[in-house]
Amino acid sequence: MEISYLVFLYTAEEKSITKGAARARVSQQCASQHIRNLERKLGTSLLCRHPFTLTAAGKQLAEGLQHLETEERQLQKAVGEIISGERGMIRIGCNATRARLLFPGLLARYGEHCPKVRFTFFFGDTVELIRQLHTGKLDMVIGVNQQAQPQLERIPLLEETLFFVCQPKLVEQALPGKKVGQRLTLEEISRLPLCRNLPESTLTQMLERQAAKENVLLEPACTCSDYTYQIDLCQAGLCGCFLPETLLPLWQGEVAAVWPLAGMEEKLHIDLICAVTAARPRYEKVLIRMIRQAYQRVEK
Repeated sequence: MEISYLVFLYTAEEKSITKGAARARVSQQCASQHIRNLERKLGTSLLCRHPFTLTAAGKQLAEGLQHLETEERQLQKAVGEIISGERGMIRIGCNATRARLLFPGLLARYGEHCPKVRFTFFFGDTVELIRQLHTGKLDMVIGVNQQAQPQLERIPLLEETLFFVCQPKLVEQALPGKKVGQRLTLEEISRLPLCRNLPESTLTQMLERQAAKENVLLEPACTCSDYTYQIDLCQAGLCGCFLPETLLPLWQGEVAAVWPLAGMEEKLHIDLICAVTAARPRYEKVLIRMIRQAYQRVEK
């Protein structure tokens, strides 16, 4: 706050120019000069000196300055907390279904360490989320099969296998005698109605590479970026879909059945990707550590 306003505020609160000057750590003569300068600037008298009383304009100004001083202190505190890493905003990009499994419990624990940090989540495929990370719209991404890039830090979290899930009756109709848990080739799966991720997704591209090796054409009956909705369609008996290993807990119930994929050697690599920086805030470091610990527990 400008010194003239501060001197007037302290004088008004102390009801004395002498005490106001002492509080502002200036001489009484200097304080009087600041108040006169302020009155000339505003074009009105702010106080009567003998006896000491505030004019209507002085009362209004003092009240406004009190609010301003409170806001200034709060702002200084908030900035200090940001500098120290206590307060901030983290913008995370990830798959919506993975977020559903990971973050509710993790954020509850994180709040015990960093209660003043707010979160914004962006859901999508790794390719699009990495583009947003490059443009500064995101702070970190939980992505799949991301290649190393000069300006990005890649922290490996987990390596997982891909499975096929479907109601047993659909498999029995297309592949008589095939028992639950037996390995399925992509050629066998191609005879079933499929729901699959969008064409540009990392998982779909991985499947297409394997299908090309086996000379198989996978034509989905529908495409959907949300694993949860794919699972809903499978549980309704409409199709089968491909699920990463860590998402299998969502595939439950009497009709749930899981088939390993024959010949599928490529795995999904789950990584935490952040922009390279020399000064990462403490609250981001805490979150990165907790995400790594969460995936380490999954791996075990």
